[in-house]
Amino acid sequence: MDYTIENEIIKVTVSSTGAEIQSIVGKHIGNEYIWQADPEIWGRHAPVLFPIVGKLKNDEYSYQARPTTWANTALPEIWNLSWRNKPRKS
Repeated sequence: MDYTIENEIIKVTVSSTGAEIQSIVGKHIGNEYIWQADPEIWGRHAPVLFPIVGKLKNDEYSYQARPTTWANTALPEIWNLSWRNKPRKS
């Protein structure tokens, strides 16, 4: 589900899944500032990987002096590199 908040200057739409920003519109001239997920190019908005971006050494980290394992992030799912072979739109 998406939620929208706005005032006289800006309108922001956020997804309830991961609090991912779907849209930011500057109301003064109507500019959209967030990628609109064109499925022909990349059908997502942003790869938010909070709290960890990237890979941990040995898939482990330490918190309050306790070693903890961490499953891999969503990187393999979102990094479909087939776009590299597609011709650019002009």
